[in-house]
Amino acid sequence: IILPVAKRELLDKIKPDFNKLSELSKKHQVVGVHAFALGEALLDKSNQVTAYCRNFAPLYGIDEEAATGTANGALTYFLFKNALIDDGAECLFIQGEAMNRPSKVLSSIALEDDGVSVKVGGTGVIVAQGEVNL
Repeated sequence: IILPVAKRELLDKIKPDFNKLSELSKKHQVVGVHAFALGEALLDKSNQVTAYCRNFAPLYGIDEEAATGTANGALTYFLFKNALIDDGAECLFIQGEAMNRPSKVLSSIALEDDGVSVKVGGTGVIVAQGEVNL
């Protein structure tokens, strides 16, 4: 579920009821909710941030995720379909700030002969390391 939020300040204040969100996800057969507030790039063109995001998928054991490529890919298409970005747009999504794990997810969208192409990428860091013996 793509959930537009009016302002970044409101996005930051979201405190989900994870049990109800799990029920909603199960009822509608979705992974969870990807909430976003438009970034400065879409509001006044003075910044490169397309949107600030938070992703909740408690049905699958993920109360909140620091970076969600698939959801930001879907958000890229949502913004395109709602005429907030154009063909050829490159987007920067900031996610994970509310959990002190800020991430930058990059995407691009392009019209092609057989439809629309959305590409998603970013960078990562090691947050845990271990060894498994089988």
